[in-house]
Order: sequence, then structure tokens, then C-alpha cells
Amino acid sequence: MNKLCLAGVFAVVLIAVPLIEAYVLFEYRWPQPSTTFYVDIRGAEGLWNSAFDEAISLWNERTVFTFRRVRAYADPCSDPNENPRRNGTAFSDTLCGEDWGEKLLAVAPIWFTTNGVILQSGVVFNRTEVWNVYSGPYQAGNWYGVHDFRRVAVHELGHALGLDHEDDVPAIMATRIGDIEVPQADDIEGVAAIYGEAPPPSGGTGPPNDLFSNALTISGARGRTTGSNVGATEENGEPGSGASSVWWQWRPASSGTVTIDTAGSTFDTTLGVYTGTRVSALRTLAEDDDAIGLQSRVTLQVTAGTVYRLRVAGYDGETGNIVLNWDLETITTSPPPNNDNAFATLIFPQIADGSSSDGSFFRTTISLTRKARGDANCRLILYGMDTDFGAGRESLFTVTVPGNGFTSFRTTGAGRLQSGYATVGCDRRISGHLTYAFYDASGTKFGEATVFPTEVESASYSMIVDGRDGAQLALAIANNTDRSRTYNLTLRDWDGDTVSMGSVTVPARSNIAQFLNDLISPPPASGIVYLLEVRSSDRSDFSMIGLHVTGFVFSTVPVN
Repeated sequence: MNKLCLAGVFAVVLIAVPLIEAYVLFEYRWPQPSTTFYVDIRGAEGLWNSAFDEAISLWNERTVFTFRRVRAYADPCSDPNENPRRNGTAFSDTLCGEDWGEKLLAVAPIWFTTNGVILQSGVVFNRTEVWNVYSGPYQAGNWYGVHDFRRVAVHELGHALGLDHEDDVPAIMATRIGDIEVPQADDIEGVAAIYGEAPPPSGGTGPPNDLFSNALTISGARGRTTGSNVGATEENGEPGSGASSVWWQWRPASSGTVTIDTAGSTFDTTLGVYTGTRVSALRTLAEDDDAIGLQSRVTLQVTAGTVYRLRVAGYDGETGNIVLNWDLETITTSPPPNNDNAFATLIFPQIADGSSSDGSFFRTTISLTRKARGDANCRLILYGMDTDFGAGRESLFTVTVPGNGFTSFRTTGAGRLQSGYATVGCDRRISGHLTYAFYDASGTKFGEATVFPTEVESASYSMIVDGRDGAQLALAIANNTDRSRTYNLTLRDWDGDTVSMGSVTVPARSNIAQFLNDLISPPPASGIVYLLEVRSSDRSDFSMIGLHVTGFVFSTVPVN
């Protein structure tokens, strides 16, 4: 981007691929620890404005730097030599007039003088990406393919105040966006290195999370953060053993079993987990000292949405650097089958769209039906692909199914040939099916299959493998969980005797679609009917279909 002003412009980028050093600083800074952003991002009924305001507050609450906000629009790409100097923010189809690079989410353009004084900054968000505002694991579950506007805004504001990318320790300034949602200890230390320390609320000189009321926030199902208890104090009535304590807080997005430890810390730690809102009236859930050498570890059940208070202290008052690790194994539950208000999720294990080099193409149609009064609001998410359902090439679509009615939509069959799997999540019960068809270059349909989704969690399925008339079984399995799953395949004859076996491992949030002959040994003999059992390594949201394929003709095999 060749745009010169008094000195020049520097573009800071954020890449949309998840990935997680000490802080890294740019060679320029504001002349004072404050600046004003003009924020008036139209759309989403004010969601973008409120989320950007929250991102501003996360820096203001934790550092000496102050972002002020004016509710008015300013062009984030405006040249400060030609227009009033205003820090703006906006969605844009281009990066200040140029094409967005591959996987670029947002940019913070910064103008500065030759001696490193910032004149103006801004934040530009890539309008061609899918955005929303949410907490918890990044792009997980129903948020797959959706970028969290708030945590991206926090990251870009860090650039706007003078922080560079940081990939050695947990930081909101990591090059690639991930589960971290708020400035971490390293980010806060980076701001202090530029503009000085923020005055401790207690009037002392301890760490920023010395007091229970100033607990630092951690986020995500798993992660790692760092800190220090050097100079930390104790408060009247606080629980737990040890002294020189510091605090974190965590609100999990999912229920499950979490393990928290201080492995990697430089001193003898104690660790406690609590709930409550007052330091002198907390409920103790778990405490430990020396579970792993001189470090601590606790394992406990947690509930989605509950705020958990984490206290790390030093045995006999020892102090040093802290490493805090957490890992949550979530619990997957299915909605009650007869509860109309339950969140309904349909899993389609195979979807195909696009054309081959010879001109032949696949096209997919999804039909959803609501058999009761009241509209159902749904989200269609494509995994491993994007496509065009008439609303542009995307991986996430919103759909309304009318009460006592239905809706149907299909892909164009144009563009590159892709395949993957899809989920439809709705706030009310629906039913649905997917149909995909194969066409030759002239547009003549050669085959079509209708796929009915699974709606419940299970550990196994079975189906008939009919090899008569030269048919083969094509098997599609979708693993709609956050963990890799292994699926064991067992082929039995009419007498129930096992004739061959195999297995396939499907990574988290992905699918496979292969001929059974390539997955099992020995492969099924031609012309014979078998029973195939597919069993998951664990109960999980997985869906499976079978296709009888004979030449260009294929038909679905029912799933139990």
C-alpha cells in the first residue's frame, strides 16, 4: 500500500488461521498515553459499535493507555495530510482501495512521523468474511467459520497503541487469532514498556491482578497464560493456603471436566478454584499444593456460564513467575427429542458442489420442514468448504423455516469442485433432508441421492452392503466434535460371522467419504450381501450414510 504522508503508513495485519514471545513493540508511539477513536459502524442493530466499545474498555481497564470514543464516523484510510486527523473504524470490501490478501481479517493502518510519533491510526475490517460477536473457543461448534469481531478489535487496538505481534507466550497480540479474548499479562507489560505502569488500584506496586476485584480474565476451552506474584499481597478473609496471591477468572462456554495446573512456574505454588463475588465469602471447589512436584494441579467439573475464580499463591510466601494452564474436556448433550424449544441440530455427512475439468458438476439441495406453529431460525454451517446457495460463496448461512411450512435452497454447481459436511442448527424442532445430484457437461442428470441426517448422539450404526449387480458401497462419516474419533468397521455375513475388519480416524470437525473396499481388509466380495457395523471410539455427534454406486447411478442406503 504505497501511501506516503509526513513519514509514511504502516499496515498491521491479522491472519484468520488459529495459532498461539515476550512482548514486541513497534518503533513508534503516541506522544501521550491516549487517543480518540471515532466509532459508528452501521449494521447488526448496534452490535459492532457495542463490541468495539467493549474492546476499548478491555485496554482501558488494564493499562495506563486510554482510548476515548466518539460516536461518529471517520474513514480509517483517510490521509491525515489531506483531512482532519481522526482515528476511524469501518467494514470495507477493500483494504484502503486494494484487494484483501488471502485470509486477512483486519488491518490497523498507522501514520507516523520520521521520529516515530503516531499521527493517526484506524481499524479496517474485511467485509467479505463472516462476522459475529461471541465468547469461548474460536470458530468452534456452531461458530465454525465465523470470526469474533470483539477479539479481533482488541488485537487491532493493540497495534493502534504500538504493540507488534507476539507468538512466544500467550498474548492477544499473537499473529493468528485464537481462543484468547482479552489482553494478557504480556500484552499489559508491553503497554507499560511504552507508556509506563498503570497505577495499581490498591495504591501499591504489586501485579495488576493482586486484588480479587482486579482478577485477569482467561478464556477458551484450553490455553496458557503467564504472570507474576512478585509484590503481591493478601486480602482479609481470602481462602486458600500460601501467601502473595494473585487472581484470574474464567467463564467456560461449555460444561465438562477441566484440569488446571501451574506447571512451568518458577517457585513453589498453591492453587485454588472458587465461586462467589466477595473474596471473604467464596465457595471452595478445589485446592492443591505439590500435585506435580512443587507445582499444583486440580481437576473438577464446571458448568457453562459460571464464573470461576482462580487463585495462585506462593507456599510460605514464595514469589516468582507464574504459568497457568487449563484444559477443558467438554460434555456433549443432545436435545430431548420431543421438546419443541430444544436446539435442534441436523448433521449431513456429505455435501458436494462445483464442477470438474471435464465440465461435469455436482449440485446440492437442502430442504427443511417445520411441522408445528412458529418459525424456526436456523444456521447452516459448511465444514471443509464454502459454496454459493444464491447468497454468495460462504460457509455460513442463516435460514428461516416457516411454521407449518418448508423451505428449500440449492447450490449453483459452479466454481471449483468441493466436498465436506454440513450442520443445520435451529432454535426449534425441524426435519430435513439433503439431495445431491451429478450432471454431465451438457447438464444431463446421471444420478441423484437423498440423504437424511442423524439427530441424536450415538456410538454405532449398521447398514446393509449389497454388492450385487456390480455395486460398491461408498461410505461417508462426519465427526462433528472437537476431538478426533476412530471408527471401527466390522463386516459380517448372513450367519453373523466376521469376515473382515478395518478402521478409519476422522479429525475433529471433518468428514471422510471413501469406498468401503479401500477402508476394510479383505474388501467385500462382489455380488454378496453383508452387514456393516460402524462403531465410534466414543459416543459423539457423528453422522453416516452409505451410497450404492453402480456406474453413474447411486442410491442411498438407509441408516439405523
